[in-house]
Amino acid sequence: MSNSSEEYSLSSREVVDDTVKRRASELRKSKNFDPRREKELNDLYDQYVPPHSLEETSHLLDVAERDAYIDPFPPIGSQKMAGAVIKKGVRVAIGWYIQYLAQQISTFGSGVAQALRSLNKDVQELKKTAGNADGSQLLRGLDLETIDAALWSMISTKTVFGEGRIIVSDAIDSALLTAIGSQIIVVDPRSRVCSELPASMDSRCRDIFPLIKEYEDQSLAGLVLHGRIDFLASANKLELIRECSRVLSEDAPLILVVRTEITGDSATIAAELSGTDVWSEKTWAHVVSQMFNNHSVIDTGQSGISVFVTKSKTHTL
Repeated sequence: MSNSSEEYSLSSREVVDDTVKRRASELRKSKNFDPRREKELNDLYDQYVPPHSLEETSHLLDVAERDAYIDPFPPIGSQKMAGAVIKKGVRVAIGWYIQYLAQQISTFGSGVAQALRSLNKDVQELKKTAGNADGSQLLRGLDLETIDAALWSMISTKTVFGEGRIIVSDAIDSALLTAIGSQIIVVDPRSRVCSELPASMDSRCRDIFPLIKEYEDQSLAGLVLHGRIDFLASANKLELIRECSRVLSEDAPLILVVRTEITGDSATIAAELSGTDVWSEKTWAHVVSQMFNNHSVIDTGQSGISVFVTKSKTHTL
């Protein structure tokens, strides 16, 4: 299938090339053809589309912005007798009109160049987003959870959840989930993990970052975050914690189990695919303190893992 597509693409390009060459040959043989015009067009093309601009769109926009200005004072030099005097007289006579047109065209050209630069910036952002989407898809095949039965036993002795909806992301053992509360919502992008959870349990096969934005203010009785949160970009981590503060009810706990070191094959792969660095415990503590009045750090005895338990919301960044 791919071979036939490539052959079709090659044949299509050959047809276009032949058509262009045939049309160019017909124009050159025409009585109205001026060889100087072809040279002018070639020079103009080279001016606005230098070879390097084909690789970097920003270079082409630099040239367009540079040449958006039109000189309102045409040259008056001439090799013919009295030519300079005549040109100067014409320029004086209609100079006001030339300046008016030059100003309008320059303003328009500058606006177009700026609009194109803005569009190019948006295109580059879309390319990055598309790249991040590909990376997120690859991350979904990795097991990145950090909470096991022993760690949760330690956390549960220091945390009390109230009645209401509690989100857990990523999934943990179903027995532990049942012990947390009756209105558990499990969020995990791995479809195989969601399919293994009890049918009676509310599971969402999605990433937590976009999902949590859909919840209303103070609508959750608790949040447990671990695993994939470590491999979000710093700006996304900040926004996620800000959203957690928004959706949690007063004094509802947020439990963050985060990596402060990269260990294990899955975490190493995830860090390389996402292009992110894990935050230190000090960085997490600083961010959490800006969102919540009270937080504590549980000593897990595990190197490279930190557990934060927060409550009592405060101002946001």
